[in-house]
Amino acid sequence: MQNNLSSYFTRQIESRSTEYGGRIRTTAQTVRTVAQQLREDPNTAAVADFADRGADVVDRVGTYLERTPLDRMMADAERLGRRQPWLVATLGVAAGMFASRLLKSTAARRAERIIS
Repeated sequence: MQNNLSSYFTRQIESRSTEYGGRIRTTAQTVRTVAQQLREDPNTAAVADFADRGADVVDRVGTYLERTPLDRMMADAERLGRRQPWLVATLGVAAGMFASRLLKSTAARRAERIIS
């Protein structure tokens, strides 16, 4: 039973990471399109290089999520945690703050619906 449940969750997480990886790569392509448009205007051409570099990073993240199995992602996360614990702690704090803001905003919307 537990093995089936674990296998189910692994498949779900891998499916979602593949889906999100594709979305992230689509975003990178959109940024590249914007960079190309910026490059056409001499006043914004310098910004286009930054946008291209950002798109490259975003594309690498998307590719990683799309193609990397969950067990490899976990091993990579463990290695990162051992090499740079402060980075992982900072990311954890940032994720917690983001989650609390998200919960606060959704709670406010739910309260509005109940009152109306």
